[in-house]
Amino acid sequence: MLSLSTHLAQISVLAFRLLCEVLVLNLLRPVPSIRVVDAVHQRIRQAILTGELPPGTRLSVPDLARRLDVSRSPIREAVLHLVAEGLAVEHSRRGAEVARVNLSDLLEIYAVRAALEGLAAQLCAESMSAADLTALRGVLDAQGAPAVSGDVAGYRELDLRFHQIIVQSCGNSRLAKSAEQLTAELSLATRLMADSAEHLRASHTEHRRIVAALIERRPDEAERAMREHLARVSGAVQAKVAAQSQVLSGPEPPQTAPQTIFSNSTANSILDHSPLGGTS
Repeated sequence: MLSLSTHLAQISVLAFRLLCEVLVLNLLRPVPSIRVVDAVHQRIRQAILTGELPPGTRLSVPDLARRLDVSRSPIREAVLHLVAEGLAVEHSRRGAEVARVNLSDLLEIYAVRAALEGLAAQLCAESMSAADLTALRGVLDAQGAPAVSGDVAGYRELDLRFHQIIVQSCGNSRLAKSAEQLTAELSLATRLMADSAEHLRASHTEHRRIVAALIERRPDEAERAMREHLARVSGAVQAKVAAQSQVLSGPEPPQTAPQTIFSNSTANSILDHSPLGGTS
């Protein structure tokens, strides 16, 4: 007969094996899919940032729910997120619409960006990694061609990446998050952005000055160069608007019904890869 100690040892081994099997099963359990509201929020947000849903477009909950083939609940929550991000505004009677950014708004954004990104440049000069600095120099080099040729779209894409690298490399996550929100709001004001050939060349020169300060690890100079760069851009925006004799608030753009923005093919191509179904 087996002794009591032997029985206990066997029981311990069996218990250990059972525990291992449970742990393995938990590890192999499928990772939860993205929430419906998150998928909806990202889809609408992307449509706003790319201009698919232009400023002033009404964000009708019933229409968006029908076009994206989801219930109204995740649409409502997604729209509230967009309002909190500054990408949409809610009116008591008309509901929500894509936010409009006028000159006054834009100047406020640049003032805050100058403070935030000035600090980000200062922090980067103190601790930016060699890899991030190499990436930044690569973007700076790539900006040369569109700056000379006057390729506004190409330059803006690289300009966005240039500033993203700096704020994402500064080591301050709250600063980076705030800067990201301001950048999103800027996408609503492309009609007001400076786009002359002279502006592109000046911007590229200022970027070179910023990068030089980062390479030489001069925090004060990096901060000053970034602040002066964004202040000059802000001035260029004001000059453009003044030259065109635009009213500060700008004309009211026509409202576009969401169903003309989201075609069935577009909605399906996005949502087929998300667990949206038709439930909230």
